[in-house]
Amino acid sequence: MQQFNTHPRGITLMEVLISMGILAVGLASVVALVPAGGSQARLAMIDNTSINVGSAAIADLVNRGGLNPDNWQPAQATPYSVAIDPLGVDTFPAGLTKVALTNIANGSTDAETVFRWKDDLVYVLPDPDEGEPPTPMYDGSAIMHEGNFSWLATIQEDPNDNKRCSVSIVTFYRRISSQDLVNDLPSGSNLPRPLPVSSPNGLNAVTVAGFTLKPADFRKAFPRDAIMLFSDGTDHAWRRVSMATPNSVNLVTGGELLLGEDLPFTPTQLYVYPGAIALTEFTIAIEEMSPWSS
Repeated sequence: MQQFNTHPRGITLMEVLISMGILAVGLASVVALVPAGGSQARLAMIDNTSINVGSAAIADLVNRGGLNPDNWQPAQATPYSVAIDPLGVDTFPAGLTKVALTNIANGSTDAETVFRWKDDLVYVLPDPDEGEPPTPMYDGSAIMHEGNFSWLATIQEDPNDNKRCSVSIVTFYRRISSQDLVNDLPSGSNLPRPLPVSSPNGLNAVTVAGFTLKPADFRKAFPRDAIMLFSDGTDHAWRRVSMATPNSVNLVTGGELLLGEDLPFTPTQLYVYPGAIALTEFTIAIEEMSPWSS
């Protein structure tokens, strides 16, 4: 009479080791995605905040009299083309005059209040075992903020209608000066101000020359999605850089920038403002107090 073994076969040590190996590979893949997910969440936060900064900045500029030429120092004759930047030390192209507001001095507490975003609050993280929510930090009676976001404005009169103007709000994240950018580059790098520009391939693909950088430093000077100011000495326009490509591999002496939108003129100069990440533009009647007027 034939007998059969009714006891089920157990898991062998080899099968356990193989299972642990598969699980380890899966966990390692998941752990590797955590930093990438955190980085993408941070970038999404920056993009979302930059939109809010631009919308709030135009309202602040209007309500504080920034669109009234009587509030500009020095006084400007028409047609005017001005920049309002009380937090920055950068220069602007010829024909784009930097002015101060009579009620907001450059570098003052009022300038910090108006031109620096205060919604990126600093929080105290409690002990995880306590189960308490994060609480904001205070400096005396004021809530502390990181102050990573700031903005500047350029205002250009419509040449066909002196009662209207074009307003550009440029949002910065962790802004530094152009000189700080140059100081951060290795010795021997040459990044003059302004940079000569030509546009042989059309007004959305411009060639930049007059500098000497290594490819890694080229990406620092011309980061993707950065906002830069193009000028021909008379007209000025902010544009986003969709792609920047160096002309050489070892030592960059020029490069091509692909812009997200065509320029309305042929540029001859490029001004780089490190940290510029977003652009909000409006056309507004100069006397009106609402940026939403048609």
